[in-house]
Amino acid sequence: MDLESLNTIAILDAQREYMDMNEEDALNEENALNEENEENAMREGETEMQEPEQGDTQAAGTTQATQPQGRQPRKRRLTSKVWEDFTSVGVESDGKERGQCNYCGKKLVINTRTHGTHHLSRHLDTCPEKPKAVDRPAYDHQIDREMTSEIIIYHDLPFRYAEYEKVRAKDLYLNPDCKPICRQTAVADVFRRYEIEKEKLRNVFAKHQGRVCFTSDLWVALPTTMGYLCLTASFIDDDWRLNNKVLAFCVARCPHTGGELASTIIECLKDWGLEKKVFSFTLDNATNNDSMLRILKGQLQMMSGSGLLCDGKFMHVRCCAHILNLIVKDGLELAKNLLHDIRESVRYVKASPQRIQSFAACVERVRPRITGGADLSLDVSTRWNSTYDMLVRALKFRAAFESMASFDTHYKTLPSAADWDRGAKICELLKPFSVITKIVLRAPIPEAIQLIPFLE
Repeated sequence: MDLESLNTIAILDAQREYMDMNEEDALNEENALNEENEENAMREGETEMQEPEQGDTQAAGTTQATQPQGRQPRKRRLTSKVWEDFTSVGVESDGKERGQCNYCGKKLVINTRTHGTHHLSRHLDTCPEKPKAVDRPAYDHQIDREMTSEIIIYHDLPFRYAEYEKVRAKDLYLNPDCKPICRQTAVADVFRRYEIEKEKLRNVFAKHQGRVCFTSDLWVALPTTMGYLCLTASFIDDDWRLNNKVLAFCVARCPHTGGELASTIIECLKDWGLEKKVFSFTLDNATNNDSMLRILKGQLQMMSGSGLLCDGKFMHVRCCAHILNLIVKDGLELAKNLLHDIRESVRYVKASPQRIQSFAACVERVRPRITGGADLSLDVSTRWNSTYDMLVRALKFRAAFESMASFDTHYKTLPSAADWDRGAKICELLKPFSVITKIVLRAPIPEAIQLIPFLE
């Protein structure tokens, strides 16, 4: 390209930049020039319309009556964005029109013919009361989908959450560019997130130099009679923090024999690359778990190059909570008949709303002799701690039961004084087991030293 062409392009660019920076000023000058031309044209027209002869007064009067009296100046359109932040207050005593800042209240001259709008823009740039503009990133549909999948996972929501009408309306209100997704897309996004997190955890296990402890449990869902197996890994990382990760939650194929369970767990360990880093397995005392662990020990000894620690002698760790459950259940089986009247009294009260209201009236009648506000609860045969809760609450309402027996002729199972005394002794016996169970199940990191005071 020659030098002349470059100079021409530079001149055009300078003119374009000048027009962009002074668009409104140029428009105002053009409007002023147009008005001046119109006024000159009007004066020339008036001169031509005047008659050179002065005798014809009537004709001259007619001509003067028909000539235009002068047009009002046309109001110019305000195009600058600064007018959104200024309000005109009119012409003041000095004859200048001023506008007031909507934020700080400062008044500035707003005559665009003589002053333009640059001084208004400069004031807005330095105005201390004007809210600062927030730079928000542009809408990213992919980020929106990732956040939706995180919401579904974190709050355990159904996949139809992405199709909720009010959720979509809120998203469109916050950002009109938002693009809604269907539940099938939400399913795909959640599974993709699972694959990403699984790969991250695989890399953590690959770099982990220590051993890993595992916990496994099997149960059957009553409505579908389907068996489910859960496998959890616990390990201490390089920062000495205890980590617990759920590795598998899968359907356990029938029959639930030791061989089938061992095969399922071996497949899971291979999938995570942990077959050579096993330290122990914590299981309950079911017989199929004993046979499963014998099979696992043999297979892991062959797979692991360094073998199991102490030849797997301490590989099987029995669940403390399950052992406590078995001990207490066997003890309560012996005392089952001793608690019959107390259990039947609670069942009688909770059988209908009318009896609950009657019992509440008895409680109000003997309120000074009752401490605590917990309601009655009936025990469940599969949960021994529910028996303990039933006894604790029933003993508090002993006076209310006696009051109810005085007027309710259908109430036939009032416990005797001996029954109440036996119930109090059994409750006292179960209290340490209840405390130990809560420590084991609720503590984030249960420690054996926490149980020593209750074992002495």
